[in-house]
Amino acid sequence: MPATHIDLSLLCGFSGGEARSGYRKLAKYWVRGYSADSLEECIIAAARADKEGALGIICAPILAPIVERIVDCPVAIIKPHQQTIIEAVETVAKRI
Repeated sequence: MPATHIDLSLLCGFSGGEARSGYRKLAKYWVRGYSADSLEECIIAAARADKEGALGIICAPILAPIVERIVDCPVAIIKPHQQTIIEAVETVAKRI
């Protein structure tokens, strides 16, 4: 079974719309993704983001309590929309 691919993101405090390597603009914020394929890698990525100066971390609900304990910046949770969950259930149902 393949590992689940999880992204942690951080909000960056760059001013004046300047581009930075590894970041992309999302709305009015610069965002950098941290990829991880296991729970352990997610925790390491969160610690690295905090060390690199993240202003905030966005992660999955299952990770938030752990991440909040190890970082000093605010942590926000990505909650999937109901339609996303329905599509996932339908995908699995087609494969059964």
